[in-house]
Amino acid sequence: MTAVLASAAGCRQFTYAPDRASRPYPAHLPQGETVRVQVLSNGITIDVVNATSTTYRDVDLWLNRRFCRFLPRLGAGESITLRLDTFWDDVGEGPQVGGFFATREPTPIVLAEIQVDETSPLVGLIAVEVVAEPF
Repeated sequence: MTAVLASAAGCRQFTYAPDRASRPYPAHLPQGETVRVQVLSNGITIDVVNATSTTYRDVDLWLNRRFCRFLPRLGAGESITLRLDTFWDDVGEGPQVGGFFATREPTPIVLAEIQVDETSPLVGLIAVEVVAEPF
């Protein structure tokens, strides 16, 4: 019985850290304009490429209407790389991250938005999944 419980616990593949829980997705806010900021996901990290002339300061970056991370700054024309294991939902779960040792497919990033404050519409971003070519 102990072996069964240990193997079941070992199969838990998602990231879970209740102490890192963010807040619920702000579903009451509509999505406003979509801007030329690309979010390129490879399953381990995302590259955020700001092709606009706008600098975003002190914003929350939302992925898939669930996972959140604070960004102190995303400058105009700037590109930044963020690890997917630094995003959290309101119960402390993170997206499934890929990589060489991953046993499950990474969470696809299909929607990305910036929240600038508590009342303004969310800013839509362009989510792109980068698919690695097989050897």
